[in-house]
Amino acid sequence: MNKLPLVKRSNAPQYVFTMVVSFAATVILTRYYLELTGYPQIGGGELHIAHLLWGGLALFIASLLPLIFANRRTYDWAAVLSGVGVGLFIDEVGKFITKTNDYFYPAAAPIIYGVFLLTVLLYFEIRRRQDDSPRTRFYAVLDQLPVVVDQNVTPEELAQLTGDLQQIATQKSNPTLAHLSATLLDFFKMEQLNVVQQVPSWRERLWANFRALWKKHVTRGRHRLLLALGLSLPELAALLELALLLLIVIFPTPVAEAWVQHIFSQGELESLNDLIWLAIRFWLDGLTGLLAIVGAVLLLVRKEQRGISLGVMALVLSLTVNNLLIFYQDQFQALTYTLVQGGVLLLAVSYRRWYLDDSGHAE
Repeated sequence: MNKLPLVKRSNAPQYVFTMVVSFAATVILTRYYLELTGYPQIGGGELHIAHLLWGGLALFIASLLPLIFANRRTYDWAAVLSGVGVGLFIDEVGKFITKTNDYFYPAAAPIIYGVFLLTVLLYFEIRRRQDDSPRTRFYAVLDQLPVVVDQNVTPEELAQLTGDLQQIATQKSNPTLAHLSATLLDFFKMEQLNVVQQVPSWRERLWANFRALWKKHVTRGRHRLLLALGLSLPELAALLELALLLLIVIFPTPVAEAWVQHIFSQGELESLNDLIWLAIRFWLDGLTGLLAIVGAVLLLVRKEQRGISLGVMALVLSLTVNNLLIFYQDQFQALTYTLVQGGVLLLAVSYRRWYLDDSGHAE
């Protein structure tokens, strides 16, 4: 039997994005919850029900849903539950890479963050890769047909269906699919379908309301100023730490020594190796900090395209490289940095999309 290549599901980027978000939210909420509650244990005596088991249960349910049900909404639930399951599972990775079952093993947090970054890269790769072959288009049509069966098709979905079918029907490379598509087109023309108006989901309504509220109160100039501050202020703090580290090496003053004592007392450094990693981290922070500050200055002087590009580059480097080292030394500080930088990155992406890409702004 001829094995044809696999075909990407038409809504795959949406499902993977949902999984990535639920994965990140689960790990963050679990870590903060355990920290705030003193790491409680469920069970008594010799029993301890680890949250890894709840993650396994969520993964099991997520795998069953698309195997049992044909409705499209089951994929949304499967995406959410798979993200929750992976998050609860990998949160306990420290217990399974150490002989002492050490949940707080320093390398555990970077491993979790690294896996998260890989899933984000997978999402961008899935979203980027496009295939317009007749076979792929017909799979997309089949993916949309359940809404026709349920008599719940919207004008936008019907237009997408008929558009895909027309393109498949006119191609010559696959006569079988062309004939089948033409037959389906005749069906759509003759059948009185129950076309319903599209109702935005709660996520779409929430985003539309937020965007309207944001644009009402935050002008383009304020957005640009917020982005410049978001890029520069955290990085100025990182550059200050780098300057203090240089001060320790060159001029061992009492102030510098007190700062070192503070770091040791916070548990960020435990050995000479940690000091070396901290030095590497500070140098990387200095590099990304300079890029971010230059980007912020370019934004303020209206060199927006260049400023956004440098700012995004600095944020991506920091999120993918620098934060791995921070997670090794202090997971909660790293979580805070990651959330702040993620918010600034959203500011940058939204500014580019709303004011630069659409308007064709030129410098």
